[in-house]
Amino acid sequence: MSAQETESFIAARITRPPKPANEIATAVAKAFNSKPLCHAHTHNGRCTAPKPLVEIQFDPAKLHAVAVRSEHYWLARSSVAGSPESARRLQRIPTITAAVSGLQTIVLFFVAVLIALTQLGVPIGSVVTIGGLTAVALSLAVQNFVRDFVNGFLVLAEDQYAVGDYVTLNSNSGVVETLTLRMVQIRDAAGALVTISHSAVNIAVNHSRNWSRVDYRVSVDPGTDTAKALALVRATVEEISRDADWREAILTPVEWIGIDDMNKDSLVIRVGVKTEPLRQFECRRQINERLEEAFAKEGITLGAKL
Repeated sequence: MSAQETESFIAARITRPPKPANEIATAVAKAFNSKPLCHAHTHNGRCTAPKPLVEIQFDPAKLHAVAVRSEHYWLARSSVAGSPESARRLQRIPTITAAVSGLQTIVLFFVAVLIALTQLGVPIGSVVTIGGLTAVALSLAVQNFVRDFVNGFLVLAEDQYAVGDYVTLNSNSGVVETLTLRMVQIRDAAGALVTISHSAVNIAVNHSRNWSRVDYRVSVDPGTDTAKALALVRATVEEISRDADWREAILTPVEWIGIDDMNKDSLVIRVGVKTEPLRQFECRRQINERLEEAFAKEGITLGAKL
């Protein structure tokens, strides 16, 4: 079989849906119950190999039961593989790999130096002792540097955030682009790359862990019919969730809705929309666009600016 034929064969089996359990059971029973061709011991077209002591016959009914169990197992496994926890683990793998790559280089370099000194006849014990004392002195001199590494390890171990997450670190918000054991780099909305050492982070907010939310607020004129305005906002959000382009992005169309604030200048309608990670921004813009059209059509006037 050529390389191209092999690739086509594998691709066909990856993309082809699994056969039903009854077809699997019938095929396996038919294959094992048929007489195999003998290539090792043949003479004048006759098989001279010794006959097996026991001939095994496969029952299609029993094989069907086994196939059903296998089918259920793989379906369950595939559903777990597509879960948010599995997606999160896949996101963490490149983050952790990149973070510890620098430490791995240092360790390998240190081991290579020890091996080289051994080949040169230098006593390793004295070198390790001197290195230990030097490390203690350096740790006292660069406590912030050590604190960065400890906090960086905790960030990875506790999965506080990973590359690709949208976070707010202290007062800086953006998407995590680089994460090492010493520092984190985020790209803010203006395109600036902000570098922050782990020891300088006091508050870390992850806006894209597993799911996100649109905390949507709109101000309407205080003379507006509140029941009509609330129904219109709800209907608009639910209409977006039924759209083919947004059906998978919106997890819960309306988590809660109501009048959040009121004064002489405006009424503030607030609604929560649960979305997939990092889809909250474009979802907010879509709500703005459709709600503006709906308000104009129904004659609802906007209130004071929030």
